[in-house]
Amino acid sequence: MNKFGKVQKQFIRCDSSESSSRILEQLKNKSLLRIRGNEASVFLQGLITNDMKHFEEGAANLYALFLNIKGRVMCDVIIYKSQEDNVYYVECDSQVAEPLQKHLKMYRIRRKIDIDQLGDEINVWVFFDPTQYMNNKHNDNNKQKLEGLIFPCGTLNNKVSKIVENIMIYEDPRLPDLGIRILAASTIERQVIIKHLNSNVVDSINNLNYKAFRYKLGVPEGIEDLPPGKALPLEVNCDYLHGVSFHKGCYIGQELTARTYHTGVVRKRLMPLLFNEIPNKSVSYDDKIVNESGNAIGKFRGIESQYGLGLMRIIESLNAQSLTVSDIKLKVSKPMMESIASTSMDKTRIEHSQGLTSAVQDSKEIVTGVFKCSYCSLEERFDFKGIKAPFSRQLSYTEECYIMKDPFSLPNKGEVLVLGADCNFCKKTVCLECSIYFGKRFCLKCASSNVQNLPSQLHSKIKNLIKEKDS
Repeated sequence: MNKFGKVQKQFIRCDSSESSSRILEQLKNKSLLRIRGNEASVFLQGLITNDMKHFEEGAANLYALFLNIKGRVMCDVIIYKSQEDNVYYVECDSQVAEPLQKHLKMYRIRRKIDIDQLGDEINVWVFFDPTQYMNNKHNDNNKQKLEGLIFPCGTLNNKVSKIVENIMIYEDPRLPDLGIRILAASTIERQVIIKHLNSNVVDSINNLNYKAFRYKLGVPEGIEDLPPGKALPLEVNCDYLHGVSFHKGCYIGQELTARTYHTGVVRKRLMPLLFNEIPNKSVSYDDKIVNESGNAIGKFRGIESQYGLGLMRIIESLNAQSLTVSDIKLKVSKPMMESIASTSMDKTRIEHSQGLTSAVQDSKEIVTGVFKCSYCSLEERFDFKGIKAPFSRQLSYTEECYIMKDPFSLPNKGEVLVLGADCNFCKKTVCLECSIYFGKRFCLKCASSNVQNLPSQLHSKIKNLIKEKDS
């Protein structure tokens, strides 16, 4: 058995016919931790934003965040399942490898788990094709799609990997456009890796490296983009990147993310920035990005070549006539995460969000009553049914839902709890735990009957929820 264990039965194919050339780049700022033990999966389940049960469903790797107790991002990771039983590799920024190891050991308590830094034993490589995004076009249509949309949890169909000669090859779990992640023993040369990729490999295309390519897509990564203790998971597009589960149960720091999902909207997002030319002066983290009126509508996060990232107020930034940071002109666009809108149900969700304004005006609002779920014993008084409750801090929802004032919040703070909604098919009242939301609300029975119209990421989730309800 080699360093990575048994050889996987399935293989990734990178045919040269798919692209004229691709870039193979070593990520020298990445390190690996190895976590092994019979309780390794359960241990990680209580610490990360994603669901370790995806591995039981066949996933080869997954993207996740570690949060601090205040719900802010401590670091982002990619977790790989080894072919050895109960062994996982955790890829993280090299600068947080030691703090993350200490964090894990603090919560290990008496579990029989080994947590080791692999140091320079294994190198992390990335293999990607940037050519499809070389035109720099910015789509300004449907400017309000992003605000208020929190995407359903789930992972991509990343169930394929290849392990040969101490080289472990995986699809990136965040986006197909990010290409392939490679873990290789440090003794293995670049040319040996290229031999197994079966594709034309170059060092760079138009001086575009991996960091600039990430920024062009709007994807943050590592301590430079996500300083520990500052970012919020949904604001850094964790849901777009299939890195958060809203159904898995408790984990460290989950309260704020869960509350945002159930009761609020996301008005700020990390968004790609494009500079007309490479700036000739430095721009600092948190520098204000202002519009033509001089109003601050975002904060600068990072730059590579002419591409950057900014934490932006979505509506204001997309409606701005001009944007500048430190007197340097720039443009902003929506994150290029098109794989999210690849199914017919995604189209339904987008069309539904486009009609939000008129729906607010036309909805039949009901004030006070008793909410009763048709599938479980939940029965609770609600204070409002509709899209926009007058007491909910100007929040608007993408469906007519049953809303109650949060009994645990301070008076007049506008904090609310969403109890549920009516199923879009059978019109029965259903709570959040007995339903699936994907553009519209569906009870588990209707979701199961129409599962062929839902993306594959939700199939296992629906089956598991039905199994839980039946047990």
